[in-house]
Amino acid sequence: MKPVGSSGLHAVVGFIRATIIGGLVFLLPFGIILMVVERLYAAAKPLGRGIHDTMFPGSPSHIWPVVFAVLILLSVAFVSGMFARSAPGRRMFHWLEGAFLTRLPPYTILRQMIEDFSESGQSLSVGETNTVVLVRFDDYSCTAFLIERRPNREVVVFLPGAPSATSGSVAIVSADRIQETDLTPIEVMRSMRRLGLGLNIR
Repeated sequence: MKPVGSSGLHAVVGFIRATIIGGLVFLLPFGIILMVVERLYAAAKPLGRGIHDTMFPGSPSHIWPVVFAVLILLSVAFVSGMFARSAPGRRMFHWLEGAFLTRLPPYTILRQMIEDFSESGQSLSVGETNTVVLVRFDDYSCTAFLIERRPNREVVVFLPGAPSATSGSVAIVSADRIQETDLTPIEVMRSMRRLGLGLNIR
């Protein structure tokens, strides 16, 4: 049996290190979600207990306070979502996001995960970003979202990443390098979650 050489040992160590780091990165968004939900539930639990004691005085039940706390959280989330859809809510959210939230890495990870999970194209619905194009480079092509057309025959495109289409890179290319497609942003995001599987350029 041949002894493992230094190069083989380095390869094994590198594989183990990359696997552990990848696992931590994969688990981080779930940990953030659990932490946020735990904090919100801890804040709603006393309210749920108070509602239970008011409606059922003297009842020793431990289930209904939890139910009331969950209903409070869902109600607050629904009302917040309705406010976020309004014009004042959108202005406030964009201000908060630009001033504070985007500086917090956990928020960026959490928002990206929620958008991927919901398969929402909302973050890609400004301007011409509903237009999916095929960008031709020297020896390959990429799917992209058309962001802006410029007067000098240049276009700004967003190249979505995989497995998260909401992360990627921005490129400025000549207008003759792009070809419009019939794909929708939702189709692209779903395909990117599967590393491009099922991406049918039309």
